[in-house]
Amino acid sequence: MAQALSFLLAGHDTSASTLSFALYELALHPEIQHSLRAEIVQVLSKHGGKLTYDGMQDMSYLDRVVSGEERKANKHLFGRKRSEIDDVNSSIVC
Repeated sequence: MAQALSFLLAGHDTSASTLSFALYELALHPEIQHSLRAEIVQVLSKHGGKLTYDGMQDMSYLDRVVSGEERKANKHLFGRKRSEIDDVNSSIVC
């Protein structure tokens, strides 16, 4: 239990950021939102209306949406910054 709590707290910021960005993108693209909702409804009905591990594994479109947003968010949040001005010592690579 303590490890689960630690995992939840340690991963909170990154998970929350990814989900926030994903929800924002879904709001901008209702066609993707409708396709994702259709997949979720279909998988839930297949698994008796319960969210199960196997059901989550069946949600390939959800996985692609979250993975794609994670890739986009990481690029913007954690990308390397480069100076647009030449450094005095050009042999140093930033």
